[in-house]
This record gives sequence, structure tokens and C-alpha cells, in this order.
Amino acid sequence: MRGFHFSLRWLFGIVSFLAVGCGLLIYASPFLSKLTATSAAVVLLAAVPAASYHAGERRAFWAGFAFFGFAYLWLVCGAWQSHDGSGALRERLVTTDLLTRCYELLPSTQSSSSANSTLASIALLQSTGTLVDPNTGQAATASGGGSLTWAPTPVAVAPPVDRNDFLTTGHSLFAILFALLGGALTRRCCSRARAVPST
Repeated sequence: MRGFHFSLRWLFGIVSFLAVGCGLLIYASPFLSKLTATSAAVVLLAAVPAASYHAGERRAFWAGFAFFGFAYLWLVCGAWQSHDGSGALRERLVTTDLLTRCYELLPSTQSSSSANSTLASIALLQSTGTLVDPNTGQAATASGGGSLTWAPTPVAVAPPVDRNDFLTTGHSLFAILFALLGGALTRRCCSRARAVPST
């Protein structure tokens, strides 16, 4: 019996997918959500001719890839109602619940640490008359006219991530993930079926 083999190429691909996926989720925007959804659809559509023109285990992989990916998108994007007619089926999926919990863990702003250090410097100026640059650690004192030799730079705070953009990006990534799992599963089933001797 042949053991389970896990190549370094697959490991590199999984780590890269997780890194890019986390970045897309953290910085989800209307453009990135549309780009992710379009990319998922294009990859799944490209799997159909790949399954048609390959043979053997490669055909099984691409057929499972397309089937599982499109099945997930069908569940998520379809206007399927729940048994009581109150909500769509996608709201009852575990992946939607997981994405919602991850969305709630996101910070409300993207750069709060810089704002906190600037506020601490201003509080130090008001109490002692000395202002410390948080980047260099050098002190600047207020002169008699009230002017400073160093002034804190304004902090640009990014707006929070929109929930719909986050969910669209996450469901697109889950579609690719389920497609990969489906492709690996069907390829494994094909190889095991070929290994069984015919009677």
C-alpha cells in the first residue's frame, strides 16, 4: 500500500495561498473583492477545458477541481432560501460563520498604534512642556511663543473593512480552497481505482 506523499511544491503553494488570502482579507476593499471573485471564476472556468484535454489522474484532478469549486459558488451565490424562507442558504454555512467571526476580530482602524504614540507625545507636552519624537526619541521643547521645533506628523487612519467586501473575498478564497481539496480527492480516488487489480 502506497503511503501519503506531500511534496514541497504543494507545501509552498499552500503557504503562499494562505499568506495571500490573509492579506486580501485584512485589506479587503471593493476593488480587491471584485478582483478575487473574478479570479476565482476564471480559474474554475479554466479547469473545465483542462479536464477535457488531459487524461488519467490529471483529468480526474481538474474535473474534481471544477466540480467542487462550482458547487461551492452555487451554494454561496444562489438565491437559495432556508426551510423557513427567512434567509439565504449561504448564511447557514459554516464558512460564513467562520468568516463572520474573523471579521469581528478585525481592528476598527488600520493604524491605531501611530495615533496612540502621537497622543502620548501631546499629553507629555501639555504636562511637562517637553515633546518627544516617537520615531527618533529626541526631545523638543516649546518656546515662549508656543512654537515647537518638532511637530508630530498627521496620522492617516484607514477606514474599517466593509463586511460585504470581506465576505465576498472570503467566499471566493473558500471556493478555490474547496476546488483544490476536490481535485486532490478525485485524483486520489482515480489512483486507488487504477491500483486495484481487475478480476
